[in-house]
Amino acid sequence: MKRWFSDIVALLIVAGVVAMVGVQYGRRTAARIKVTQREIPTGPLVSTDVVRSGSIPFDVVAYGQVVPTPNAVHVYSIPLEARVVAIAITPGQHIAKGDTLFRVEPSPDTTLVLAQSREDLTYATKAYELANQRLAMRLATESEAAQARNVMALAQSKLDNLMQRSLSKPSDIVSDEEGIISLSPWSPGSIVPAGAPIVEVAPIGAMQVMLQVETEDVALITAGERVTLAAVDRGERIDSHGVIRTITHQIDPATRLVNVAVDLKDDGLLLNQYVEGRITITPRTGLIVPRSALVARPASTAVFTVVDGVAHEHVVQLIVESLSQAIIEADTVRKGMVVVIGGAAGLSDGIKVEVAP
Repeated sequence: MKRWFSDIVALLIVAGVVAMVGVQYGRRTAARIKVTQREIPTGPLVSTDVVRSGSIPFDVVAYGQVVPTPNAVHVYSIPLEARVVAIAITPGQHIAKGDTLFRVEPSPDTTLVLAQSREDLTYATKAYELANQRLAMRLATESEAAQARNVMALAQSKLDNLMQRSLSKPSDIVSDEEGIISLSPWSPGSIVPAGAPIVEVAPIGAMQVMLQVETEDVALITAGERVTLAAVDRGERIDSHGVIRTITHQIDPATRLVNVAVDLKDDGLLLNQYVEGRITITPRTGLIVPRSALVARPASTAVFTVVDGVAHEHVVQLIVESLSQAIIEADTVRKGMVVVIGGAAGLSDGIKVEVAP
């Protein structure tokens, strides 16, 4: 009997201990839940920075190719149709003054034209002599003799002109100056039309770089500015420099970019070489924000500031930007304001936010 009673007491004691442990566990769990509920933010969690005032230097970067300056290229051609006998040069070759460029001879058609012109002169000369004889015999008038003389003079002038513009035998054409062969499209045996360029020579020191600049960067550059140039296909970086000569006012339909001609001021680059151009822009002064603060809208750019835990949207004008910063203009943004730099993309005007510590 006593043993049964002691067992009941032991069970009651164990039950009481379990109940007390359960109560304490419940209190601690409730406390943790309350603390967790208090730590839940009232809105999106964002990171911020402060709007500053100042300037940021930046470069306009563009790419292009080394080409001859158009008005300096010397074009070698033949006034009448000719046949190429030999080509003594190759594109890109450096030549000196007096070097042989090519050998040409009259084409069959040109030879025929010259022969016909000689025959016309012979016929006109005989007609004039006959007119003089008839005039002496009083069988022709002075007017008829004068007309025959004019026909002969015209035939002689035509032949002289052809002889001056054409070739009577194979001839070598030599270079008038030192330069680089920029074009040589013909091969031996080719028939070259009258006036067509056979060889083009770009004089040394008459090279330019045709850069292709983004349309939004064109307004930032002006003629006369210095450009640092570097070949993009060299293992080691060798910088050259040039000066902007011309900024075109049209968009290239093939690239959708604007062509900018830069005169080379040294000989560090090769013809047709692909280069990178950097134009350092004079720093603009204004309100500076981190680039991550900019939010792109369909037709504008915006930033969000935080005042008393509420986000406010401001439409701004983007002046310039670098890799990490941007200068903006806006009537409602001032120096010292807190601007959102992380989490701004998902915000809307007037929403409550929680600023990360």
